[in-house]
Amino acid sequence: MNHRIDEIARILATPMPRREALRLVWSILFGSILLALGAGRAEAQTCSPKCPAGQSCCPGNFCIAAGRLCCGSSSCPAGEVCCTGTSGQTFCSVSGGLCCGNTSCASGSVCCTNNSGVKFCSNGPATCCGNVACPAGQQCCSTSTSTCCAAGVACKSGRCAASSA
Repeated sequence: MNHRIDEIARILATPMPRREALRLVWSILFGSILLALGAGRAEAQTCSPKCPAGQSCCPGNFCIAAGRLCCGSSSCPAGEVCCTGTSGQTFCSVSGGLCCGNTSCASGSVCCTNNSGVKFCSNGPATCCGNVACPAGQQCCSTSTSTCCAAGVACKSGRCAASSA
């Protein structure tokens, strides 16, 4: 359960539209509820032949070692998350990572969506800004022109302008 809470916290800390954040949080919570009600145990009965002791059965009738997570036609190591890409393909996240479109962002990264709707990762703390991510300490001035203003520089009408102090 701690893994699910960490995953929800990571999603909520990532800049994204509210609708997408709610969809992701609800899917995690719904999956956790199904698992708690025994959906995971029902899957264990579907492999034929039965899985050896200490292994689990994944949809698709294949066995995985204890501590691994079913992910499409494969499995992910402990500490990773199964991601679903934009075309429905599944893949494992990097350890402690965040699913981001067709890739996985490293721990501490931010998942942004560019002006064309394509997701991309930005390393470290950043603010998504159109087709780029502004580094820590900078502000997004214009998403349409992907303009980031440095610390102490004001944003006026979508352009960075030196403050008149």
